[in-house]
Amino acid sequence: MSTTISTVQEHGGTYMLRVNIFGLQNCGDCLRMKGRVENALRRFGLSRHVQVVFWDQNTVDGRAEGAWYDVDDTLPVVVIEKDNRHIARWEGRAPKSEELLLCLESARGAVAAG
Repeated sequence: MSTTISTVQEHGGTYMLRVNIFGLQNCGDCLRMKGRVENALRRFGLSRHVQVVFWDQNTVDGRAEGAWYDVDDTLPVVVIEKDNRHIARWEGRAPKSEELLLCLESARGAVAAG
């Protein structure tokens, strides 16, 4: 039995962004990527407004979702979406904090305004 989605941050509100992380459960870089994203969300106060989904590429469902996002063997892959449109993508490396900040700033501004 396998788990496709290992981490989904859930709450009762509407998500401003969705972060899809494609990787492997036993991949150090993939787990660091997930940790970096989650730490940035906490630091910017956005954990409740951004959905984080980790797709394990060793599962059928994870590979199917990865195919939808054109994920190949270069892992990890992070795709950030806003309003169902891709606004950022990183392949094979973790984004720098500054890169994440640029994407997350729009969500933080929307939260502050709303």
